[in-house]
Amino acid sequence: MFKVQKISFIIILISVFLTSCIGLKDFHKTSHDEPITKISPPISSQFQKALFKAQMDAFGRHFSGIFLIKPVPEDTSFRVVLLSEFGLNLLDLSITKNSYQVINCQDFLNRKIVIQTLEKDLRMLLFIPEKVKKIKAFQNPETGDLVYKMKFKNGRVYFSTTESGLMKRIELRTGLWNRLAADLVWENQPFPSTIVFSSKPVKHTMKLTLLNIEN
Repeated sequence: MFKVQKISFIIILISVFLTSCIGLKDFHKTSHDEPITKISPPISSQFQKALFKAQMDAFGRHFSGIFLIKPVPEDTSFRVVLLSEFGLNLLDLSITKNSYQVINCQDFLNRKIVIQTLEKDLRMLLFIPEKVKKIKAFQNPETGDLVYKMKFKNGRVYFSTTESGLMKRIELRTGLWNRLAADLVWENQPFPSTIVFSSKPVKHTMKLTLLNIEN
């Protein structure tokens, strides 16, 4: 009897947890699956460079500075540079669809967990996970907002968009408890003006505020 109650409690707990994190309570599944081409990264390569003011709290430390994101058309990669407010190069990354390379990094940032966290944050904005053939779509009948759910090798990812197609939230889940999310605000279309990252169970937050974009 106790074992049955324990299993039932675990199932209820998992169901509540997943529903609250994913936010599909008020959404209805659409009548058909969507092709993967339906979703595009919120930051595409159709610009010369973008500057963001960055504020990050992670691992007991606070970082602030300027993020420079620049597409490299020759190999479809992105160059990402974190500068201090005084112009010092703190971190220089090259990010491709499947890998990343550290070009330069100051000693106080040169920790594997810090670099991988930043890389995962930025990858959410720049690339769609590979090896996904189709996605399931859910719609809120009152607001028209859509959520696209897709599975890939290491987990699931959810893209929440407005009815007009602007990306509001990306949530990446691996395993039962690991969650990485990005919330986007669009004031200067077609580029997000504010992006806020958060994660669990490793807690970190990073806020990017758009300063300038060159097309």
